[in-house]
Amino acid sequence: MDGDDNVRLFILITFAVLVASSLFARRIPMRNMFKMLLGWVVIFAVFIGLFSYRNEANQVWKRVKAELVPGNSIDEDGSIRIPMADDGHFWVDANVDGQNVKLMVDSGASQTSLGYGIASGLGINVDEAGFAVPVETANGMVKAYRGTIKRLKVGPIIRGDFGILVSRSFGDTSVIGMDFLSSLDGWRVEGRDLILNPAKDTEPSAET
Repeated sequence: MDGDDNVRLFILITFAVLVASSLFARRIPMRNMFKMLLGWVVIFAVFIGLFSYRNEANQVWKRVKAELVPGNSIDEDGSIRIPMADDGHFWVDANVDGQNVKLMVDSGASQTSLGYGIASGLGINVDEAGFAVPVETANGMVKAYRGTIKRLKVGPIIRGDFGILVSRSFGDTSVIGMDFLSSLDGWRVEGRDLILNPAKDTEPSAET
């Protein structure tokens, strides 16, 4: 039994003694008194247990909330929590030039990229007259062209005039790459959640 356990036991015994003294003073029958005392001890023990494991309970609540309300969620410290999807990837609910888009987080991609159809639908200008950029994908080397997102928003994180790559070979898959992740204060994976920590100078926004 460690120090914390000793403290909890002392508090529990003290509480039980106080309750018992109160019941004795009221001259309650012994049998009823023991029932009431036991009930109070159980209630207090549950309270101590919840308080002792409040951090673990908080993590469980965040996980349950993520399942009930899919998508990005904002923690109290301003970090963004993204649950892992059924396909094993992390998908970010982003706002690209005023339109909602799901982007897959890919730490193996050096630059954020959009499929040509998605970029065209968003009205993003693509410099196909410029030099093509060779990009290594799971299907081999493909050609991509440079474009610019006027405003990229992920939770409280906002990036303006954000450079991207666009290619017809990307299909319907669009990704957030290391150029975005490295601009953050930090990012990490906790269990089945991806945590994005905005840069300290990022101001929360009430916009959606």
